[in-house]
Amino acid sequence: MFDLNTYLHSSCQRVFPILVNMKHAGQTISQKIKESGISISHVAKHLKVQRATLYNLFEREVWPAHRLRVIEALLHMDLSDLYPKEPLHPDNPFFLTPEQAQTLLKEREEFRRLYLEAMDQLNFYKANPQN
Repeated sequence: MFDLNTYLHSSCQRVFPILVNMKHAGQTISQKIKESGISISHVAKHLKVQRATLYNLFEREVWPAHRLRVIEALLHMDLSDLYPKEPLHPDNPFFLTPEQAQTLLKEREEFRRLYLEAMDQLNFYKANPQN
């Protein structure tokens, strides 16, 4: 039987290879905070978020630059390996380079195509349960 979740998970790994090469900002920052000995509550206060929100941020592979800057100042360390220093545009919170932005746009279109293909297959199996 067709499993949509398995299909989308394997497709997502194929479609978003750029994310595989990027450092996971949330995991890296979480580790740096633990090493520093600073409490999660203190970090959340400086980020002006709830502790639960901070834990959710730890799950994210990419962080907005304004949050990275606060963490850098709080921990007194350079986190430049988590984002390029030259932004594409001041409104670009993820500091994507033009090449990364173009790649992500292409990958988004490929993911959309794969999603529509999966939905077509799902609808086919719903319409023909004997298959």
